[in-house]
Amino acid sequence: MPAYQWTCLACGHSNEPGDHICVDCACPAEVSRNEITRHRDGYRARGGRILPGAAKLPEPGDSEILKVFASLGLRFLGIVG
Repeated sequence: MPAYQWTCLACGHSNEPGDHICVDCACPAEVSRNEITRHRDGYRARGGRILPGAAKLPEPGDSEILKVFASLGLRFLGIVG
């Protein structure tokens, strides 16, 4: 349970220190990617609105694009040739 104010990764709602689940969507403070998706889908189905602070999860198929950008970034930083 966080001892600080935290933003829910599933819905972006701000939560108080000591809250172990989001007061808006009930997503736990410590959560896996699959749990974020499950809570987000359920929250949307109940009419919830995802706020800008929510985690930006890659869409299916984005992994190849992300690999290219990561590779370019490593080259830019001089980490790889």
